Amino acid sequence: KNLINHNPVNPYLYIILAEICFKKNNFSECKEVLLKLLLLPNWYKEKIVKKILELTNWKMLVSNKYFCKEPRFSSDGEKIVFCCATEDTNNDGKINNDDCAGIYIIDKNGYEIREVVSKKYYNSSPCFSPDGKYICFLSARRDTNGDGKIDSKDAQGLYLLNIATAEERLLIEDVYRPKHPSFSSNGKIIIFSCWQKPDPTSKSGIYMINLSDWSITSLIVEKYECVFPLFSSNGKYIVYTSFCTSEESYGGPQQKCGIFVKELGTNKTILIASPEYINSFPVISHDNKKIAFLSKRRDTNNDGVIDSLDNDGIYIFDIKKKKEYCVHSDEYYNKYINFTYDDKHIVFLSTLH
Repeated sequence: KNLINHNPVNPYLYIILAEICFKKNNFSECKEVLLKLLLLPNWYKEKIVKKILELTNWKMLVSNKYFCKEPRFSSDGEKIVFCCATEDTNNDGKINNDDCAGIYIIDKNGYEIREVVSKKYYNSSPCFSPDGKYICFLSARRDTNGDGKIDSKDAQGLYLLNIATAEERLLIEDVYRPKHPSFSSNGKIIIFSCWQKPDPTSKSGIYMINLSDWSITSLIVEKYECVFPLFSSNGKYIVYTSFCTSEESYGGPQQKCGIFVKELGTNKTILIASPEYINSFPVISHDNKKIAFLSKRRDTNNDGVIDSLDNDGIYIFDIKKKKEYCVHSDEYYNKYINFTYDDKHIVFLSTLH
């Protein structure tokens, strides 16, 4: 403690003190020391991170010297698929989301990792089929914007990969800009949003592709930009976000977006969240009774407009009662919501300051 008083920004001293507290079974003080450590400007060295994870019973699966993103579990919980950029492929001096990322599968204990889609492409949005035999993903494989490199700014195609045979199938070409793919609960259908035609002025509709005969069906027409489609677990309906432009919105023209539920096989559609606000990232509970989503409804940063820089509140919509309620305030910066498997709780990221 005396050493820390004389060197208050040395992260290694905090780790040593946290270890001492841990070995003395003083877990509350160990936690306090680690929280102070996280306030330091230079705490995120790999040795420091590994020691934090060791003390708190977490495991680092892939080194933080790489840029890893979008991890998804297989349905049996044994494997994880994720994207990882290991090189500065666009030569901007850093490894980040703009660099080409391979797709990897790792077991939950971190003992076996393998590349299943080459890192020479810009890949994103991988997810397992329910039986764990396939992954669908997006991949940019050519310089579509003519800037001499392949990165996050290039158009991506939608692919299906047989994990056992490494056989790939192109489902939707990159000119149609597919995005937000996911499997139905029975694994027979992939739902996604994309443009109807290769025209930069067109809007994205929502489609599904039947993997038994590769037929494509339009679910939501392209009147507005429609994104983030998800199947309910019983396969009876989809939830999606739809953008529309209001010239009379607060602070001038802003992109507003509502959230809707469409019952498959009928034209019945339920409004979940009003397009008066900026709503996004809906998720459905496992029992198909509730939908959680983010919603920007106030000018939280006081710049005179409600836009992407404002905080989201977290809302729940009860489908049976057709009623919404706020479960976490927009006083905080919230993101990445999800239901626990018993649907009794939601988990999310949030900043308190």
